[in-house]
Amino acid sequence: TYQLNLDLTNSQISQNQIGLELTAGSSNNRIQNGIVSANFDDGIRIDSGSEAPLDNLIEGVDVLENGRNGVALMGGAGNRVQDCRIAGNNTSKTGYGGIAVSTGASDLMYNRIEDNRCAGIYADEAADLNIHGNVIIGNTEGVLLSFTTDVTVRNNTISGNQDGLVIGAGSAPAVRYNIIWHNDNTDLTGEDCAAGLE
Repeated sequence: TYQLNLDLTNSQISQNQIGLELTAGSSNNRIQNGIVSANFDDGIRIDSGSEAPLDNLIEGVDVLENGRNGVALMGGAGNRVQDCRIAGNNTSKTGYGGIAVSTGASDLMYNRIEDNRCAGIYADEAADLNIHGNVIIGNTEGVLLSFTTDVTVRNNTISGNQDGLVIGAGSAPAVRYNIIWHNDNTDLTGEDCAAGLE
């Protein structure tokens, strides 16, 4: 069971600085359904304060046309983004990802991540990140990794982006059973990136 089960069905959160923020000790919550759109900064943000937010689930939410990142996981651990539609974010062109991750132990699963004006998934200095079963299309980069550890990219479809999977400096993810195809410039980019491919 969850500490808070917030069902946003038939609700829209828009025109705020940040659409929805979980911070400090906000742990073991479930946010589901509804629309988070057209907020000036991030659509949804999870960030640490005096305590780390742990084990939160964001499920089935449409996160659309926000100014910076659609979903920003900036602190905590055990947080999961699942079955969401993340589209058209970074309208200000100051964000990094439809989903941007700079923390540990996160799961990004079964989302549709499309047409963001940045990377579909961006991870910088993130650890223990599971990217699984997502459809990632029409973004600047499908997935962009930099200085990450223990990242798994598995069973995703990455297609129709400017670049598909970009493995930057300091990253050596395990890449398994993905469809990475028909991206405009390159499907797969990175130093020694073949070492973790299957």
